Amino acid sequence: TALGHYRTAGRHIEQIGWENPAVLPWSSCAALMHHRLGEHEEAVNAAQSEVNRARVWGSPTPLGRSLVVLGRVTSGRRGSELLEEAVTALEEGNNGYELLRGLYALATHPDTQRNRRSTALGRAHGLAHEHDVPELAKKICTKLTEGTRKSKNPGSRLTPSERRVARLASTGLSNAEIANQLGTSSRMVEKHLTNSYRKLGISGRPELAIAPTSQTTIRC
Repeated sequence: TALGHYRTAGRHIEQIGWENPAVLPWSSCAALMHHRLGEHEEAVNAAQSEVNRARVWGSPTPLGRSLVVLGRVTSGRRGSELLEEAVTALEEGNNGYELLRGLYALATHPDTQRNRRSTALGRAHGLAHEHDVPELAKKICTKLTEGTRKSKNPGSRLTPSERRVARLASTGLSNAEIANQLGTSSRMVEKHLTNSYRKLGISGRPELAIAPTSQTTIRC
């Protein structure tokens, strides 16, 4: 029924000459319906049609949004690659909510590499709170919790300064951006991060997002 409604909407939009894919991305909606019905080829074709229109239109947000749908309905490594392209496009726009959805889709795609999944979830977590999307924030926290592992030094705890730096780093900020926000030096930020990695038993920044929340105090 939903699929029929989207197709009807698409025909009406085409009849009145609305070519802007941001008005009503009906092909993307139809693609998701096909996907739910197990109609893989129809889903990919509908999603690709939306992407083609968005590329012609030239606006980064509609393009990124349509690529998110195409990535979601495309299996294998190609799906993950399309979601990376979607995030890149959305980075060029000014719609933080759509960027959040793109990062979450990338992080939850089964063929996204583990480290990339961690960084995408960490950044999506920050955006979910920034844009006040509690339901998605809850889902992200569940994913983060699923990926946590015990510290090699369970008795070690981060200092308040280390926790602040680790929390900001987990959202994707660079050392320079963290230093500027906290009013300290990049060298001190690097020192705090090095200590945090050792205490948490992780190898580097990509794993901060899935480090034990009791130690990094990432707000869920």
